[in-house]
Amino acid sequence: MDKKSSEKDPIDKDEESKSLIQKIYSIIRENWLPLLCALIISIITIIVVPIIYSIKPTPPPNNGTNLEWNVTGILYIDQYVMMNKISLALGEISALSFDQESYLYIVDKTNHRILKIEGDQIRIIVGHPNGTNGTDMTSLNFPNDIYIDQLNDIYIADTENHRIQLWKKESSQITTIFGKDGKGSGNNQLNRPMSVTTDNDVTIYIADYGNDRIVSFNINNSQAYTYLTKQDNQERNQYVITPISIAYDSKTQTIVIAQELGYNVIRWNTSSTYWTLIAGSASSELSGTSRTLFNKLRHIYVDRFGHLYVTDCFNQRIQFFKYSPNELVKGRTIAGVILAIGNNPYIFNNPTAMTLDRSENLYVADSLNYRVQSFEQQVKDISF
Repeated sequence: MDKKSSEKDPIDKDEESKSLIQKIYSIIRENWLPLLCALIISIITIIVVPIIYSIKPTPPPNNGTNLEWNVTGILYIDQYVMMNKISLALGEISALSFDQESYLYIVDKTNHRILKIEGDQIRIIVGHPNGTNGTDMTSLNFPNDIYIDQLNDIYIADTENHRIQLWKKESSQITTIFGKDGKGSGNNQLNRPMSVTTDNDVTIYIADYGNDRIVSFNINNSQAYTYLTKQDNQERNQYVITPISIAYDSKTQTIVIAQELGYNVIRWNTSSTYWTLIAGSASSELSGTSRTLFNKLRHIYVDRFGHLYVTDCFNQRIQFFKYSPNELVKGRTIAGVILAIGNNPYIFNNPTAMTLDRSENLYVADSLNYRVQSFEQQVKDISF
């Protein structure tokens, strides 16, 4: 190859490169719009779409009219978790309650103690590791219920000690605030108090089960009063029998009471001498499996919307009653299966208590399965 041909090759290659660039440019110029659209689609597919799918949809606001729960429970705690964490047994649970910091408290009735679940930690608030009962300030005797106030102080229905105990969070000290005179029917006595609540953290209300009455006690002035006690020639809606659970309804500013052998749940305005029926038997003699009847009432809960939740123990279910100014609405089963007993995630063996957390997730004490199940709340429209 001579010198002239060798000088010509680079020139030809440069011209070919320039020609290729010109062709590409020409193609882009003639087809810029389709190419731009293709580029935008590629960017959306690669970058924007994954971002959109990674964003969780915001649920509709919970206004109390659209409550629904997953029917399959999730194990929250059971006797095996207890044994693994703190080497203690878990007995029959009679009450559940969350404090203002969203920690769950459990009333382990048969082991005579109150437990607090704080993350992965479980500790005894009141009672003893060996599960013994007693009458001193550090002991309980078959406690049945608790109420936690705005300061996270805990009122305890110490049932078989016939007293109401107050555990102060700030000092961890326990005192008897009512029932210091022992078992009896006097104005300052109790007979197997089953439940306790408060309307304003000043006046407490006690379900005095053995005396078939409601007792109120003002913490500030120590004044006690008795209500709904059976007298001669009274109508049935003027007294209570075997009040087993009591709750304050902040929506209506009334007291809601479950009567175990009355087989019903009633509402009582403290300024009245009469109660009104919410659900159950008006005759006080009828149990059943229908949407309006119960079989072994154990616990009630009233949420911030005024809706009522009933632990219908022997019917193996949790019943939900939507608030209605006219009362007497039909219940809806939100957990459990009527009369079905088992230990799978959606069946109970004698449920005895329930509560809600701040997100309205449902927690149920599945007593004879020695566990607490949680049921996730799912917001959606519901027609009744």
